[in-house]
Amino acid sequence: MAENLTEKTPQKREYPDDERARIRQIGYYTICFIIVLAGIAIMTRLYPAGLDDMTKLIIYVACSGGLGGLAFSIYGYTKHLLKNDFNLNAVWWYIMRPFIGIVYGSFAFFFIAGGLMTLSGTSQPVAETLFTTKTVMFYCALAFLTGYSESSFTAQLKELAEAVFKTPENNQTGTPPESAGTGSTNSTDQSSAGK
Repeated sequence: MAENLTEKTPQKREYPDDERARIRQIGYYTICFIIVLAGIAIMTRLYPAGLDDMTKLIIYVACSGGLGGLAFSIYGYTKHLLKNDFNLNAVWWYIMRPFIGIVYGSFAFFFIAGGLMTLSGTSQPVAETLFTTKTVMFYCALAFLTGYSESSFTAQLKELAEAVFKTPENNQTGTPPESAGTGSTNSTDQSSAGK
């Protein structure tokens, strides 16, 4: 019975002092970034300083996307600390995660508000109700989810890009199709192109 308990409990990995310090720095970075983003959103609300509604909404959405990215960072951070398999090679993942959340959250807003992407359940035009409390909460929640789940949003972006920038059926490689007479050194092709 004692053998079963030792098999299920992960062995305690001892990190060297420099690794422990770097792991702590990642945690401090994450906490500080959360405070900064929340502070920006709160300051935008309390001291709008003549900002128009659209600018305030973009700030809220960007902060929400960054907070979503940071929420997933916290999840990964604690998960790997508890599993005792923290990999310091992923430092840049933790550093870039809030920035990816900010960018993805902002562009998710632009795509939805601009009409390039649609969600089921949105029935009224966005322009008429862009800055109601409910819409601000909707776009902030959308940005948070986008920042939290950037891999899912990346897949949606890929599908959207493929739909918008379709390639001809016979050209699946992504290279431009050759036009008549180009790339050929045959004199008959060149002479017929001039006629």
